[in-house]
Amino acid sequence: MNINFITLCLCFLYYCSTGQELKLIRGDENKTFKAGSVFDIYLAEKNAENANYGCASRELIGQVISVNKDSLTLKLTSYTDKRCIDEVAIQHLYAFSAVPPKIAIDKNDIIYFNHYNSYGAKQRKRGFTIAGALLLFTGTVTLLNAILLKDKGSKQTLVISGAAQIGLSIGFLIGGGEKKYYLKNSMEPWRFSD
Repeated sequence: MNINFITLCLCFLYYCSTGQELKLIRGDENKTFKAGSVFDIYLAEKNAENANYGCASRELIGQVISVNKDSLTLKLTSYTDKRCIDEVAIQHLYAFSAVPPKIAIDKNDIIYFNHYNSYGAKQRKRGFTIAGALLLFTGTVTLLNAILLKDKGSKQTLVISGAAQIGLSIGFLIGGGEKKYYLKNSMEPWRFSD
């Protein structure tokens, strides 16, 4: 009995120490993200008047483990730094799988972030996007082949097949879409709840 109680207490302490809920508000909308969620956070460039996300950006992926008034602490799994030097884009990716470090992020530096329930959900969304893009390409090629084909019976089959592939690709692309929560550079930005 005592061992079960101790195990239950340790599980509860582990769950409470691995993450905190993150809360956002925008007008009348409230959004709460559960502890243990995965965040893909894009940070603003220091001293940059107009951030060019494609060229100069910093991306952090990990779990939020604590929320303070002015900062978030993230258990980091990867860090990507993108820069443009003389019209050449350079990207550095740092992955931390064995011992993820903890890093504090100033809330004012966050431009936007994507939220996932888990790392598996992040990979599934990426898989849906890739599958949707491939199906869109093959469906378009199939429809183009139908235009070039002279046999009417085969043409109809190719048109149906191409249309089905394009329809399925749209479903996959919608399923792989990511909701971005903008904290800056938006008409209606979200803000952190105190």
